[in-house]
Amino acid sequence: MFAAQLIKCFVEAIINKKWSFAPFLSNGGMPSSHSASVAALSNSIGMVYGYGSTLFVFSLLFAFIVFNDAINVRLETGKQAQTINNWSKLFQDMFSTEAFKEEHFKTLVGHTKLQVLWGIICGIVVSTSITVWF
Repeated sequence: MFAAQLIKCFVEAIINKKWSFAPFLSNGGMPSSHSASVAALSNSIGMVYGYGSTLFVFSLLFAFIVFNDAINVRLETGKQAQTINNWSKLFQDMFSTEAFKEEHFKTLVGHTKLQVLWGIICGIVVSTSITVWF
């Protein structure tokens, strides 16, 4: 998770041509740190206890639940938040009253399939390195 969060800072620096530590503490973005974490967990369990072990199968099931959540549930939540933010701004502009006070919900909470894939790759690379090292 630490490596994936740190990579987010570099990705944002390349895109925005300006360094910021803010992505390190945020959800969403490239790569998925949640996916990296569970991929690392499953890979390490597989390396230590065997890829045929019951523990590995359970960790892999857990990983697929997290991957699905990142791609589907959390990504849709972000899209819904964006729609609510847009409507809220529209109503505030139309009526200019406190009744439609503009809300700003966080919209970057989920991941695309590519972000999850890179999170998985990051998790496997880091966990393999650490497991072999120790």
